Amino acid sequence: MSAWWNVPRTGAPFPTHGPAVVMSIWYYGISMALVKMTFSLDAETAARLRTTADRVRLPQSQVVREAIAEYAARVGRLSEDERAELLRAFDRLLPAVPRKAAAAVDAELRELREARRRGGRRQGQR
Repeated sequence: MSAWWNVPRTGAPFPTHGPAVVMSIWYYGISMALVKMTFSLDAETAARLRTTADRVRLPQSQVVREAIAEYAARVGRLSEDERAELLRAFDRLLPAVPRKAAAAVDAELRELREARRRGGRRQGQR
């Protein structure tokens, strides 16, 4: 038997049998989506999807994949309004934080550590 590349062609523009076909099918299989899903969209959303896909010259499925990836990256992040409100709260609360010299903070931490090593408060100290 001759090698697959020497087998007479059937008139098809691509090989119809042999290792090339197996490799083509394998490549086609791994390059496709692994999970097929079905969604129902309202007419307006479907029209937006078609328009967007035409505008960016991508398949609708690719537009959906990119939209989901972008949405997933944004979920959990603060909106601009939420961010601004948190910054205002921070600005209100920051002046209430007592300012101490570094030496005073170090001394207080040292006292706390020593108290913990001694077992904290004693029964008779209340």
